[in-house]
Amino acid sequence: MSILELEDCFIEKRDEFEPFINSINFISFKNFETNAEILFNFPITVLVGKNGSNKSSALLALYGAVPDRMISDYWFSSAIDKELGDNPRYFYSYNPTDNQEEAQVRLTWQSNKRGDDYWETAKPAIQDGMNRFDKTIESEHKIATRWKKIDKDLVYINFKAQLSAFDKFFYHNSNPSMSTVLNASQQNYIRFHSKALNRAIKDQSKEQSHYGVNKIIKPYQLLTMKQIEDVSYILGRKYTKIGYIEHSFYKAEGGTAIISTDSMQYSEAFAGSGEFAIISMIVKLSSCPENSLILLDEPETSLHPGAQKKLLDYLVKVALKYKHQIVISTHSREMVESLPKEAIKVFTLTKDQGKINILNNVDASFAFTELGLETEKIVVYVEDRLVKEIVDRIVRADSNLKNRYIVKALGSASTIKQHYTPMFALSGQDNVMILLDGDQKTELYIENEGFEDPSDIPDKNVIDKIKSYYGAGIKTFASGGAKGVNVEEEIDNAKCIYRFIFNKVKYLPSKNGETYLLENSNIKDIVEKAIGSSLDLKEKHTMRKYAEYYCIKDEKEIKSDDVFEAEKNLIHLLFSNDPKYFDNLKEILF
Repeated sequence: MSILELEDCFIEKRDEFEPFINSINFISFKNFETNAEILFNFPITVLVGKNGSNKSSALLALYGAVPDRMISDYWFSSAIDKELGDNPRYFYSYNPTDNQEEAQVRLTWQSNKRGDDYWETAKPAIQDGMNRFDKTIESEHKIATRWKKIDKDLVYINFKAQLSAFDKFFYHNSNPSMSTVLNASQQNYIRFHSKALNRAIKDQSKEQSHYGVNKIIKPYQLLTMKQIEDVSYILGRKYTKIGYIEHSFYKAEGGTAIISTDSMQYSEAFAGSGEFAIISMIVKLSSCPENSLILLDEPETSLHPGAQKKLLDYLVKVALKYKHQIVISTHSREMVESLPKEAIKVFTLTKDQGKINILNNVDASFAFTELGLETEKIVVYVEDRLVKEIVDRIVRADSNLKNRYIVKALGSASTIKQHYTPMFALSGQDNVMILLDGDQKTELYIENEGFEDPSDIPDKNVIDKIKSYYGAGIKTFASGGAKGVNVEEEIDNAKCIYRFIFNKVKYLPSKNGETYLLENSNIKDIVEKAIGSSLDLKEKHTMRKYAEYYCIKDEKEIKSDDVFEAEKNLIHLLFSNDPKYFDNLKEILF
């Protein structure tokens, strides 16, 4: 089961993933910028950012989104951390199953006289950017003045704290309260109490009193063959039998795994921490209902890169099969690189105020840069797969270019202009280029035969010049609040963005990739013979007609992939018969 299958399923069977959290907005929460927002456009979402960028805090906000769970289970005020900020609050949205209106649930922090922290749902607040609550529309998901929390089961695993019962006691409890019966070392303490644990395993007891207290949290169970196969796949090792129990025989609550391979049997005391974490995770995920919300905090902890990649494969499989919504905080290249941009959210630190900004729908290569995993190669970003194929062929044909450049398709020109351009510029990415279709040139760009030199533009005009030359209004990500935007920062950021455009943005010499191919006389002759008529470059469906000939299919059977295969054939013919045709594009780019 692949990521592409999951993409298709989410598009075609979106309702099967409901209830599904659509977005979460941090109005005043931890160190996030006011109104920072995460959009959930894919069943698996990865939160990417450096240490201290509040990824775990975002997971805790989602943890508090379901019934009977509260952020203060993990995050609360104390004598040292006295305040949680200025009126902490956030809201999230989902689609109720019984009507078309989007539900928005607002959560606010309260503190009672005893100093206890708690978060409760509150009335929607229009000043926070929420919709007006319509009391006239009936729904089982409403109470009198607000929406109920989303009805969704939850699994939350913090892999940094995913320790076995043995590890919790032995390595994180240096001065345990020993039994008065046995005043001994930690080793002897474990030897003594492991006898009771062993009885619980052998008897598969649901309860077992030990010094008057029941110590069994979840009875001992043998993993199914399917679960064992999943563990073996992720860890790259063949296991024959695995048992698991959760208990408090070693004081703190924790798990114990009894693991067997073809050659040996051992407990979690001798297992790697990654080994235990994966076993524990699979036990938890195997028992959660369909459509659960699964939150995983740094699951790559203690896993080698190959295991991290296989863990993502496993998560894709369970998301597809059980329609789970999975949100992961991670630093792992292996868990990010194969995901679509809709799945990737980057947490970045703003320049001046040190606030966390959230960038949605980000290409993996940008996420790597934010993590400090820059590629040595320069990335050429284009609009679509046809232009990517053309530039790829140019790069592959030249050994010098092949060692220096890679090509990626980002999507529509508007997305590249309004979304990616400011991101690349303000994050200081120097190893990128943007190649837009020729039809994206503005009148001012054509009239000036290029972009105006940044040094010739007065500060007060730079924002207008971006729109005039680039054809899009650009978000500058300047700080500000109710009193308005920080004007000085807005101008500085706009100047940075324009310098990036001036130095990094190029244009295809033709209207688009299709026109670029058809303007070649050799290709023009080939296509005209195939379609049996003269070529009109204004005709939108020329390539579709050629695809009918190339793929030997009826017009109604032709799909976009067929057209792309026909286009690739023309690129191959052009490289074989007239390779110098690409020299002008090489000069523009390289």
